This record gives sequence, C-alpha cells and structure tokens, in this order.
Amino acid sequence: MRRAYAVERMATVVYVCWGAFVVAWGFGYVYNVFFAPRAVRRDLSITGWWPRLLLILALLFLLTRRDAPVRALAIRSFEDPTLVAIGTVLLVASTLFTLWARWTLGTMWTGVPTIKESHRLRTTGPYALTRNPIYTGILGMLVGTALVEGSLIIAAGALVFLFTVLGRIRSEEHLLRDTFGEEFDRYRASVAPLIPFVPWP
Repeated sequence: MRRAYAVERMATVVYVCWGAFVVAWGFGYVYNVFFAPRAVRRDLSITGWWPRLLLILALLFLLTRRDAPVRALAIRSFEDPTLVAIGTVLLVASTLFTLWARWTLGTMWTGVPTIKESHRLRTTGPYALTRNPIYTGILGMLVGTALVEGSLIIAAGALVFLFTVLGRIRSEEHLLRDTFGEEFDRYRASVAPLIPFVPWP
C-alpha cells in the first residue's frame, strides 16, 4: 500500500511539470506577440507541427491512465518503483532544462523556423550542451513521463517525437547556416545536436 501510494504521488509530478511547460509556453507566446523583433526570414515549409503532436500525446496519456474515465481504455503496461523514481528525476530535470532553454532563447523563439531582426546565434547556457535544448528537454520529459506512468504508448510517442524532430532540426539548421555561415559551422562542429555529448545524429 505504501509503495503504491509513493508511485501515485510521483505520478502527480507529471501534471506539475507539464503544467509548468504549458504555462511558460503560453506566457512566452503572448509576450512575444507584443515584444519580439520583426521576422525577416521564415522557412514556411515546416509548420508548427509539434504542438499538435504533444496535444495528441497528452490526450493519449489522459485516456490511458489507470484512473482514466473510460476504464476500457485504461492501460498500464508496466509498473516498477525504480523506473518510477528514475522517470521522476528525468522528468523534473528535463522540465527545468526545457524552461531554461526557453528563457535563454527569449524573444527569438518562434513556432516556425525564423530569423528575426538583430538575430544572434545562441551558443551559451543550455545551447552550449546541445544545439536544440528545447527539443532535448521535451524528449526527456516524454521519456520521464513514460517511465513514471509505465506507459508504452507514451514511450512510443517519444520515439515518434524523436524521429519527427530530426527532420525539423535539419530544416532549422539549414536556415541558421545560410544566416550565420562559418559561425554556425564552428558551433555545429563543437556541440551535439540533440543529446549532450552524443554527436549522433
């Protein structure tokens, strides 16, 4: 009973972390509407697909939880206190990392690959650990959520997110290469693309 209670208590961390993510992104979006520099170049070949993907994963998460309103959909693929603990640490750390990256990017953030007036290449803070720390953080949040919830569905969603985001990274970095040239080439050669200290992909 005590172990089950601890597992459920850790599961509430999922709501806290993703709630903080939603609030931060919502506030940041509204702030950027009024204060972000003007866009001078956009890559409209890639739309803001990943919020839709995260929304789909959120719905799957809510529908397949053990306490889901429709019991027939309630799925819990595995439950291990050790994995829950690891997932909780990963989820919290990834959330903080994601928020740190979003704060660092500031008004340069946008849902579509964009170059703005007075745009500078970010290479410090979380951007010194990975070239795409927001994607890194979201991926870690998804994996952490899958471990906490014991959900193979969310784990599969994290895999889909990973392979989908790789295409977006290539498009975004093509735009950065055209804009910053050798400065971006040097940065790209020294910092991992997605997982810190791992040169792949």
